[in-house]
Amino acid sequence: MDELLGFAVLTGPLLPILMWLVVSIVVVVFIINPAGSIIRRITIKFIFFVIIFVMPIGDEIIGRIYHGYLCANKSGYKVYMTAGLPADNWDENRNQKYLSSNGFVDMNMLPERYGWKRINEKQIDFIIKITKSRAQLIDNYTKNVLGEQITYIRKYGWLNRFSISPSTGESCRDLSGERDREILHQKEAEKERAFFQDIFKPITSD
Repeated sequence: MDELLGFAVLTGPLLPILMWLVVSIVVVVFIINPAGSIIRRITIKFIFFVIIFVMPIGDEIIGRIYHGYLCANKSGYKVYMTAGLPADNWDENRNQKYLSSNGFVDMNMLPERYGWKRINEKQIDFIIKITKSRAQLIDNYTKNVLGEQITYIRKYGWLNRFSISPSTGESCRDLSGERDREILHQKEAEKERAFFQDIFKPITSD
C-alpha cells in the first residue's frame, strides 16, 4: 500500500503534463503552418513545440535549477565570532556535552544568554519563489551574531497543485539525495555539532 501511495504521489502531476503534451502537438501540427522548405518548417514547428510545451512548467524547471545552484554555492554555515564555555560543557577529550540524545545541540544545556534568531529574506519572488532563511546564533547580552546557518527554501510551481499530496516546497536539505532518513538525520546533526564547535571553545585557566 505504501509503495502504491508513493507512486500515486509521484505520478499525480503527470496527467496534466500529458494533456498539455497532446495540446502542444495538436497546436504545432494543425495550427502552426510556416512557409518554406520542409527543413525550415520542421525546425520552426519544433521550436514552437518546445516553447509551448515548456511554458506551463518553466517555473518548475527554472526554480529547481536556480535553487540547486544556491544550495550548492551559497548555503551552509558561517562563523563570525567565538565564545568561551566553562569546563563542565566538555568531556575529558574536549567533546561537546551539550548534546541531546538525538545528536543535535540542546540549547537548554547552554547558558541562557545564547539563542536563535531566524530571518527570512525573499531571494526571488517573481515567476519563481525562493526564500533565503538565516538562523543566527545570538549572544543576547552583547547582541552580537556569533554565526549563522543559511539555507534556501523553494516554493513549488503551479504543477504541484495537481499532486494528491501537494507540498509547499523544499529546502537545501531535501536536495541531498539521501533517502535514508536516519543517515540524513545523522549528517544534519554532524553539521550542527561542527557549527557549534567552531563557535564555542573551552575556557582554560593559565
